[in-house]
Amino acid sequence: MVLLREWVERHNTVDIVARTGMTPLQAWQADTTPLREVSAPDLRAYMMSSDDHPRKITSHGVQFHGRFYMPEGGVGRLGTRVKVHFMPHHAHEIDLYTAAGNRYLGRAVLADEASEDERRAVLKSRSARDRELRRALKRSAATRRDRFAASTQAGPPERLPCMTSAQAARELKATDQARTPAPRQRATERYVPRLGPAPGWAVPGRAAPDEDPLMRSERDE
Repeated sequence: MVLLREWVERHNTVDIVARTGMTPLQAWQADTTPLREVSAPDLRAYMMSSDDHPRKITSHGVQFHGRFYMPEGGVGRLGTRVKVHFMPHHAHEIDLYTAAGNRYLGRAVLADEASEDERRAVLKSRSARDRELRRALKRSAATRRDRFAASTQAGPPERLPCMTSAQAARELKATDQARTPAPRQRATERYVPRLGPAPGWAVPGRAAPDEDPLMRSERDE
């Protein structure tokens, strides 16, 4: 950081640009173009993202990324179709705009936000799981190493026997079981065949049980 700060100061105050004959700082100070300051709300709106997916305001709020957000002053706006504008990595609030005219409606805050104790418990659980995964990865790395016999003379390395055939078979079997997904139930196993018509039903192309075939042929003619 020290080297970067020294370079920035030298570039802006010492180095002279051939096109202007001044340093960047002198050119900035000599420029008479009026500055236009951007307001904080405009800057915040410019930095937001949107997925352009219309949503409805319900009695639970607006659903976004699996969470519900309650609009500020949302009374009387149930059923309104809105678009969500959000700040990446800031999931505690969102901005709402009308889906039709892109008119700003206000902010919506996260509903049913977890308490500080709940958040702390979740982070503690994540840290514990992370430590357990790191220990498991370390143990796995240790099992991948081959051990060789000590040697005081030049020669090819001699691998030490450290695993029996039974151990190798058990480990390979466990690995195959972990990789093989559970078999899916075939659709044919859930297929229920359609039953035929009940006795006495009139089926197209077939004579009724109590109907004389001769009478049916005369009727068709």
